[in-house]
Amino acid sequence: MTARHHATVSRASQTLAALAASALVVSCAAQAPPQPPRVEVPQAVADLAVRQVGATLELSFTLPKLAMDGEQLTKPLEIQILRGTAPAPGNGSTVLTPWVSLSAADAARFQRGPKIAYSEGFSQEQLRQSVGTRFTFAIRTLTRGFRGRPIFSPVSQPVSFTLLDVSEPVGDVMAQVTERAIVLTWPAPSRSLTGGPVQRLSGYHVYRSDGDRPRGAGESAAQDFRLVGQPGGTRFADSEFRFGHTYAYRVRAVFKQDAEIAESSDSPPVFVHPVDVFPPAPPTALTGTYTGAQVELIWNISKEADLAGYNVYRSEGTGFRKLNSALLPTPVYRDADVVPGRTYAYRVTAVDQAGNESAPSEVVRVAVELQGVVK
Repeated sequence: MTARHHATVSRASQTLAALAASALVVSCAAQAPPQPPRVEVPQAVADLAVRQVGATLELSFTLPKLAMDGEQLTKPLEIQILRGTAPAPGNGSTVLTPWVSLSAADAARFQRGPKIAYSEGFSQEQLRQSVGTRFTFAIRTLTRGFRGRPIFSPVSQPVSFTLLDVSEPVGDVMAQVTERAIVLTWPAPSRSLTGGPVQRLSGYHVYRSDGDRPRGAGESAAQDFRLVGQPGGTRFADSEFRFGHTYAYRVRAVFKQDAEIAESSDSPPVFVHPVDVFPPAPPTALTGTYTGAQVELIWNISKEADLAGYNVYRSEGTGFRKLNSALLPTPVYRDADVVPGRTYAYRVTAVDQAGNESAPSEVVRVAVELQGVVK
């Protein structure tokens, strides 16, 4: 082998060694230190609420969207409801133990709009035994980590409620439509759910469903009802309505004991479709003047909110006939079709947007003469 050949081989070997060293450096630079997997610890539920409706305790709360690190949760959330009981309210603490567990799929079934709504119902016998018992609830949620290991959130603030002996549902709710309001009346309940007399009744809650209100995502038909009144007695007048729309009403009796407030179950719904059959008030202060060429009529403006216009009627002694072909938008009318030497009687009516016409105003008589005389 020649010296020249040895030099060529040596340079090639050096080049390969340099490339290998460069590749090693690049490979080492591309490798980052291994990162541990993110542990998604949910934030605590912050809005747990408990209320009694009839023989049911209803829990509602919003699921957290963030983990304790402030980042969005990406894993399905499970729910664990903790419960404890005590014979009566006291100063001692109640021990809370796991009571109900809901998978992510179960939780979706109890989704009501933005909240989870979970209920515990009591039979009549259970209610009889549990009236006066203080129930305490708390919530914690969890995700699943490595090999399904549960990762729990902090426990929510506990909420307590003392079970009350509320009445049976209110019955026979009646509705009457007036020009200004839908008036509801009902009899006071006479018996509690355990069969005893009604005690601690403080008033009523009236709920209304608007048939024309679009239902939001996740809302059930029951959620269409919203609280519209809190009367102390067995009558409620709903003035916030529109003719031609359909409404449904439910009434619940309300009971108070110390800080506890509970409701009876819903009354059977009463449906109302109010129709405007109420005429406006008749116009007032009608006056008439002959100006030498025509009779000019003026009257007070009607204060009806749904006024559509006015009609003018004239009589020459044989009954009144309407003079205007279309409703008058203003309280003024000029009658040029008159004959000197005759006396005319006029009256005016108001008409609302539903087509109801008022009773006529008082009659004004105008004698048409050269000088114009008003009687």
